[in-house]
Amino acid sequence: MHGQPYSPTPYRPSRLSREASLRIAAEAMNIIVPNGEPVGILTGYDQALTWLETERPNLLATATAEGVRVTDLSMILLRYLDLRGYHDDALALHTHALAQATGDPKLECQARCNLGTAYERLGRYEDAVVHLTHALALAGRDSRLESRVLNNLGNVSLQLGRHGDALVQYRRALTLTDDNPVSQGHTANNLGIVYERLGRYDDSVRAHQQALTLARDTKDVAGQGYALHSLGIVYERMGRYSEAYDQLLDALRIARDTGNRNLEGYATHGLGTVHYRLGQHADAFAQLEHALTVARLTRNRGLEAEVLNSLGEITHDPTYHQLALIIAEETGDRYQQALAHHGLARHGSEAHWPVALTLYTECGVPEALDLTMGNPRCVED
Repeated sequence: MHGQPYSPTPYRPSRLSREASLRIAAEAMNIIVPNGEPVGILTGYDQALTWLETERPNLLATATAEGVRVTDLSMILLRYLDLRGYHDDALALHTHALAQATGDPKLECQARCNLGTAYERLGRYEDAVVHLTHALALAGRDSRLESRVLNNLGNVSLQLGRHGDALVQYRRALTLTDDNPVSQGHTANNLGIVYERLGRYDDSVRAHQQALTLARDTKDVAGQGYALHSLGIVYERMGRYSEAYDQLLDALRIARDTGNRNLEGYATHGLGTVHYRLGQHADAFAQLEHALTVARLTRNRGLEAEVLNSLGEITHDPTYHQLALIIAEETGDRYQQALAHHGLARHGSEAHWPVALTLYTECGVPEALDLTMGNPRCVED
């Protein structure tokens, strides 16, 4: 693919049996998310992803067929559906899996954890919390399951602006991942994102570099992409724009080479921000518009709010902040609400200053101090 957006072949009806389809789907995922040596009829990443794209309607249709272990199918397709941004399909599949898993604590824990991921991507954070909280209670003494649930809970806490909770959840998850370097890398990267939000940039860089090393050691290509993206974001916050650009461009190449729509959206958003910092406004707008298209295509509402706030900043058009605020209030994302109120205040709506300050303070982010020192109007008598 070599840096071009992934384009699947058109759908053709399957002639495979249900059993063969499930076996080849597992084989395809073993290539996309390596777990031992690939075996079977598929010979590479492109062929595996093309097969999954072609067979996706048939695979999802088996979730309602009699005699199918939907819990297995849910775990097989989890990473693929997330990578490609098929979050509505994931929600439907994992819901069927949960219905089948009732009475088996481990299977129910997995199904609820998978549902939490889908709900988080769709911006339904409170629904995600409900399922993940249940999953945590079901994990028992299974450290791998507990770590995965805690990592996903941390993701939701981050989206809700509960950075203190996210720190606790990610740190606890890290203590449970010593025997799983892939999960350890994912959690270290997420921890670095919280550090970046809190202004702890050196800690953030160290966490992301650790994640990148682990991803490379384990040949976790998606993990490499997300770690590179995260490094690019923190370098941008530190004013290291050339390094930020290089990391984000590498992340975008991985996203397009692997058909990872979520990563593509985040990487183009980051690149748009860097272009803006460098005074390259036309390039910034083009990247952010593309990121917005990806966010809407995949229905990733968290990313959509982020990109809208960034578009408001670079265009000085308050409409973008208003749209971001609507989404952030619907999802409960207090950090994006704060950014939206801040943007609207900069455009002359002074009533938004104290609201932005309150939200920044609740999130525990450095913007609260910056706003207080830089604008006395946001401090009430």
